[in-house]
Amino acid sequence: MLDENGLTTSRISAHVSRLQEHLLDAVQGTAFNRVERLNGPGDARFLAFRTPSAKRWSDELLSRNCITDVRGDVLRIGLALYHDEEDVEAFAELAKGLA
Repeated sequence: MLDENGLTTSRISAHVSRLQEHLLDAVQGTAFNRVERLNGPGDARFLAFRTPSAKRWSDELLSRNCITDVRGDVLRIGLALYHDEEDVEAFAELAKGLA
């Protein structure tokens, strides 16, 4: 299926990196600006942020049907092939409600 659609690991990684860059721009002015970012676009298929609020934020996002990953004080936001710019914009709207 991937071959049929011209999808390679590098094309998928490029898609995810673009979405990560978009996400970082889209969350400007939210609580994500006040916490430590642990990696950048293209470093992994997720963006990781260190904050003592990681668990609470994850719970708040989950209550709004947004699934994230928490590892101690690190909140990870994963992006994949099936995400698009609308998903990033929807996440940014949710991020505005985090404190």
